[in-house]
Amino acid sequence: MAAMLPAHATMRMGVNTHFEQGWPLTALNKVQAAGADGIRDSVMWGKVEQRPGVYDFSDNNSGFMNRICARSIPVLVMVPPRNKLYDGGMLPASEAGRRAFANYIVALAAHFPCIVGVEIGNEINTPSRLWPAPPQKFPAYVALLKEVRRALDAAGSRVALVGGSSIGVDVPFHERMFAAGELALVDAIAVHPYIDRPERLPEQIERLKQAMAHHGATKPIWCTEFGNYYKTPEAAPPHALKVMTIMSAAHVSRAYWYALLDEPWFRNMGLYAGDAPKPALATFRAVQQQLLSAGDARRIDVGDPLSFIYRFGDGPYVMWGTSRSLRLPAGARAFDARGNRIDLPEALGPEPVIIDAPAGYRPG
Repeated sequence: MAAMLPAHATMRMGVNTHFEQGWPLTALNKVQAAGADGIRDSVMWGKVEQRPGVYDFSDNNSGFMNRICARSIPVLVMVPPRNKLYDGGMLPASEAGRRAFANYIVALAAHFPCIVGVEIGNEINTPSRLWPAPPQKFPAYVALLKEVRRALDAAGSRVALVGGSSIGVDVPFHERMFAAGELALVDAIAVHPYIDRPERLPEQIERLKQAMAHHGATKPIWCTEFGNYYKTPEAAPPHALKVMTIMSAAHVSRAYWYALLDEPWFRNMGLYAGDAPKPALATFRAVQQQLLSAGDARRIDVGDPLSFIYRFGDGPYVMWGTSRSLRLPAGARAFDARGNRIDLPEALGPEPVIIDAPAGYRPG
């Protein structure tokens, strides 16, 4: 799949899928129709390695990956470190279990050339039977990362190792991981910024970067899930546009919308409901085609902390905030969060708008 973004744009935006859970492979057409620059899915360790050291990448276990790689769709694979052959199906705590998991990651990356990254675990800041309770969780997880890092380096693999997956931008959690030695081992840090008020997100991401710098290395941030639990389909576009804009301005490297399809337990989060496009799809496409194609977003300081004005490269603006008058030049065009043409606004408001004004604008 040809990338839609120029070389100078930082953020690549993909979607979460569940082909490993049996989604129909015809949904791959929707991945490409949405303009997604990759997907995030899983290939379960326990399915592939059912006998020690023997990997079965047949159609029954991971055949969907062959179809994805045949379309050259980049894949971030999230792998829970769980296999009943080792350590009772819990987080590998033995040397043999950690080595077996690392060997599986190397085999997985070698077998499927479309894999660009491997995310170890999912939302590990939440309680789970898989993980030991704090404080043991942090050194145990880092010990596993250390073995995976060693194995990937020994194999000469260029697949990115993504660690620390957290629901929310949980800075105290990540600080404990950093203190345990995580940063020296990973290529990126994963967060899931599900947030009701996107305006709080810039400070959260900045605090995470400061925590990394304090521990000696600032690694790329991958938002491996983002979106929100929307009450209605129409609530998704304005919220999504704000979050995508803020992530771009924060130089997030990769971001994966959750999810490609609506699910019974997560309604109104999909880009599609079955074959029917949802309102969020128009926003996803508009950001890819109209905004990120112009470059990274940057916030423009107008001396008002409640005015959120961003510009993508030298191209369009995204604006929202408290009521503040705007003067737009002749020839300017305005679009709503779905990319639909609207009348030029005379003032900022709570709903974000896309403004194409090459000659600039004047705030009141």
